[in-house]
Amino acid sequence: PSYLSSLEQFLKDTEAQSETMLKRLIVMNTKFDFALNFLMLAIMPALCEEFFFRGCLQPILTRLYGNIHLAVIMTAVIFSFIHF
Repeated sequence: PSYLSSLEQFLKDTEAQSETMLKRLIVMNTKFDFALNFLMLAIMPALCEEFFFRGCLQPILTRLYGNIHLAVIMTAVIFSFIHF
C-alpha cells in the first residue's frame, strides 16, 4: 500500500547498505584477511553468545528463581527462540 512506501524505501536502503558492507567484509586477498574474517564472523559471535547465555543470563535466572534446572531450561528456551 502507498502509506507504507516510506517504510519500504527505508528497508530497501538498509538492505543495500548491508549488502555493500557485507561485500567489503568478505573480500579476502591474503591469509591474514581470511583468518581475521574467520575470527570476526565465526569465532567471536559464538564466544559472545556463550558468554551472554551461560555466563550472564543463566546465573541471573538462577538467582532470580533459585533453581538451577529451571534456569538452564529457560536459558535454552530463550536461546532456541532467538535462533528460530
